[in-house]
Amino acid sequence: MENIEYYELGDSIDKKDLSKRISADFTAVFERSVRQKKRYLDTFDFRLCCDGMYLLCDKTSFILHNSHFNKPIAELPAEGKKEPNFWWELPCCTLRDELKERIDVRALLPIMEIEKTSNPVRILNEDEKTVINMTIEEIKMAGDSGGTITHLSLRPVRGYVRELAEFKSYLSELSLKESQGDYLKALLKSIGKDPKDYSSKLKIELKPALSSFEALRTIMMTLLQTIKLNEDGILKDIDIEFLHDFRVAVRRTRAALSQIKGVFPEDTTEHFKERFSTLGKNTNLLRDLDIYLLDKDRYRAMLPEELTPGLEQMFSMFIKQRKKAHKDIVKFLKSKEYKEITHSWEKFLNEQQDNSSTLNSRVPVHNLANRIIKKKYKRIVKDGSHMNEDTPDAEMHKLRIECKKLRYMIEFFSSLYPAEDIKSLVRHLKILQDNLGEFNDLSVQRESLKAFVDNLETSDEKQKDCIVSTGGLISVLYERQREVRSEFTEKFNEFQDKEMKSVFKKLFHVKQGPHS
Repeated sequence: MENIEYYELGDSIDKKDLSKRISADFTAVFERSVRQKKRYLDTFDFRLCCDGMYLLCDKTSFILHNSHFNKPIAELPAEGKKEPNFWWELPCCTLRDELKERIDVRALLPIMEIEKTSNPVRILNEDEKTVINMTIEEIKMAGDSGGTITHLSLRPVRGYVRELAEFKSYLSELSLKESQGDYLKALLKSIGKDPKDYSSKLKIELKPALSSFEALRTIMMTLLQTIKLNEDGILKDIDIEFLHDFRVAVRRTRAALSQIKGVFPEDTTEHFKERFSTLGKNTNLLRDLDIYLLDKDRYRAMLPEELTPGLEQMFSMFIKQRKKAHKDIVKFLKSKEYKEITHSWEKFLNEQQDNSSTLNSRVPVHNLANRIIKKKYKRIVKDGSHMNEDTPDAEMHKLRIECKKLRYMIEFFSSLYPAEDIKSLVRHLKILQDNLGEFNDLSVQRESLKAFVDNLETSDEKQKDCIVSTGGLISVLYERQREVRSEFTEKFNEFQDKEMKSVFKKLFHVKQGPHS
């Protein structure tokens, strides 16, 4: 890989002054400047940028760059193709594979348009041989929406190590500082954007001595911000992750209200538990249909080829149902009811003061977190220990909900504990959650598909194939559900073994104080 080194032009010198200095101090050949316009694409949560990648598009090509080396790793000629919204819109190629791995189901969005002017310069020796290749680049956002970044890149020429070292010393004397050449992050910063601003993963920093009231308010305000940030993406139907993140934030809010007791006034807690339950219920159907359509290829692979036509009919119906379900969501998010829920909740969080009349309001959050998490863990161990292959689906579902609540509590309070211990704990919990989650999904899918078939007309010749194919799919899902159930005991025993019990005991020791 070519070793390219980058330098930032600081406030002490600009592009024109640098060119004059180089012309005066060296024999330099300034090549014709090249101007380019490119569009930078990334997901809403900047998955490419956070993975050290940038997708740049122009009229001729789509290029995925590695920002650490500022070098292309995958390229596809544009050839009149429109910019991709999703990885699957591209033909089979390296770029498609790279994007699939990194962005999954997220849509690619235009982040900004870039104008880049490159001025190649060759530094010559006394024999008029090129000893250093350099480029002075000026990059700015199209229009006047952001700043301008100017940097210099050096490309070594084989056999001229001493000349390169001397030129680097010269640049240091001009107060140029080495950089990674990551101009896109600098441009994002110039317009107030940080790729790490949004993440579906919780990032809540709490201090052990913070009152439980202030801690809970911080948690709730973080979750409300996530809900609000995903509203527009749901309305525009950009990709299915907006609804997913919205729903997770709603579930986390409900879990916090039900599990972190005695902190907010009881009447307020009960009121908003009911209101956020309404938010969840209004999004259930659309999410279920999203999952069915997302798993389309997996369902196809489960059935023999002769049943495929009936399956296609089923998915065609789901697509029509999804359009209606999305219209219903849009109507709800624009309704007075939805706005009243979010506005009144935000008003409460901003205006409500620490209320000493509640039981745990002023308890240090570390103490309360210990009790909540330990209590939840003990209940899961107790309930799970009695489960076997004859346990009703509903009981498995309840255990899944308890595991999810435990996961949320650990996520809320993770900053209070050693990071490595929390990672180990969450890793073991996730294995159990994945098992219970798949079991529940299979159960729900079977029931939903049964209800779907019950609404089909058996006398309709066009729908007979669909009934047969859906029936076959239900049978396959049932067999897979039995396999998942048989794996439960092993996953559960790993979660509640001596090592895990020791970690829980060490992390979540209980101090005296009011009880939740």
